[in-house]
Formats: sequence, structure tokens, C-alpha cells
Amino acid sequence: SISLLPLHQTRSKSRFDDPMNTLAVAQNNDRITTLSPSGILQDWELSDESLAVSYKTWRAMVGEPPTQLNIDRDSGLDVSEPKHGKIDPDNTPHVGGNTWAGGTGGRDTAGLGGKGGPYRLDAGHNVHQLSDEEKSSVPEEVQAAAREMGKKAFEKRLQEIRMSNHDSERYNSFVAGGRQQISSLKQVTLPLLSPWS
Repeated sequence: SISLLPLHQTRSKSRFDDPMNTLAVAQNNDRITTLSPSGILQDWELSDESLAVSYKTWRAMVGEPPTQLNIDRDSGLDVSEPKHGKIDPDNTPHVGGNTWAGGTGGRDTAGLGGKGGPYRLDAGHNVHQLSDEEKSSVPEEVQAAAREMGKKAFEKRLQEIRMSNHDSERYNSFVAGGRQQISSLKQVTLPLLSPWS
């Protein structure tokens, strides 16, 4: 059944109208619709069950929030030379070493949160983060070697996808302007594609 709850009028044009000056229609025990004096129509869910269903639908559209955790740590170990590192076929989390690509909080290899590696490589695990102080203690020659290795890996990747440095710079300038919109669009569309991928 539909019930009309007339409330007294106001001249307010604010989006945040006084709730006592709002027209409310109770649709049933689960929902209520309100119309503010400024013309804003809102549908309110009142039951735990309908809220849970709507939340589940919303989560399917926008995706889950990131669950990666950053953990501060000190390694107390020195760097030697940058390298990509071995690929772990099981994608096991590796922390603090210098063997595996995609590890965290280590040294010398491509990964996250460590020091002396040639480039960042995210394997999707929690990040064990070394302090900026420890990272700044990496000798200049190791930093230079890491930069050079990262540059070569980037150039190799550009060749693989048949993109010049100029094309890459232009692409990055276009993407930078729409990064937030691209992220939002991915969150909405990726869950829609997953049943077919």
C-alpha cells in the first residue's frame, strides 16, 4: 500500500533541506520516497535485507576495495646489483630477499617496497615497505645501474608493443588527463566482463 505523509512547505532551495519540510511517501515497510522542497526525489531503503541486496549489486558494479596492506620493515642488508629476479610459478609472497621478482621489502630485484631494484613489479601481495632512510643509503653506482636496467626494460617493452618514445610520451599525456575516469570505468566494466573471460 502507498501512504502519503504531507509535511508543511518551505521556501528553501538547499540540497540539504530540513527533513521536517519534506514530502514523504511510504511505499511499504522496506522503502520510503522523499521529495524535498528544492525538487530532489530520493528513494530510501529501510530494511537490512534490501540494503544488503543493493550493497551486493553496487559492489558487483564498482568492484572490491583494494586489500593490499603496507607493512614497514628494516632489512639491515646491503644491496649488490639490480636484477629482474626469478619468476615464482606459484606466485608465493616473498619478503625481504633478493631472489624473486615481485617480492616486497627486499633488495636488488624488481618488486615493491624494497631498495636497489631496477623497476617496480607488483605481484599482488601485501607490501613490506623499507624506510626512505634505508632506501636513500643505496650507493649511487647501484642506483645508476638500476635506472639503466629499468630504462632498457622499458625500451624493450615499447619495441614489443611497437611504440616509439614519442608515442609513449603522447600516450601518457592523454592518459594523465583522464586517469580518474579510466579507473572508474574499469571498476564498473571489469566485473561485467569476468563471466566471459
